[in-house]
Amino acid sequence: MSGIGRSGEGYFVSYRDPEVKKSDDIYLGIPAYLENFEADERTMTKYVIGTISDIDTPLNPSLQGRDAEEGARGDLKRDCGRHPRPCTDHEGDP
Repeated sequence: MSGIGRSGEGYFVSYRDPEVKKSDDIYLGIPAYLENFEADERTMTKYVIGTISDIDTPLNPSLQGRDAEEGARGDLKRDCGRHPRPCTDHEGDP
């Protein structure tokens, strides 16, 4: 398994790996692989689409509603931070 965080850090994980040495050798070879990596525009486009599709998947109506509601609450919280007086319950959570 591998991943890349929002700030750009990357990681590789091997869990209960029966061939740890082989996995470690592969991990150690990654910098050389990346230094020599070449891809044409079509291949890179496929990589980008694959990456974004993992991040930005379609939501069903229930999840769309949840996200909209959470977004509205976040907007209220941010707006309250700009008010010179404390927010009350009807204005959003302080």
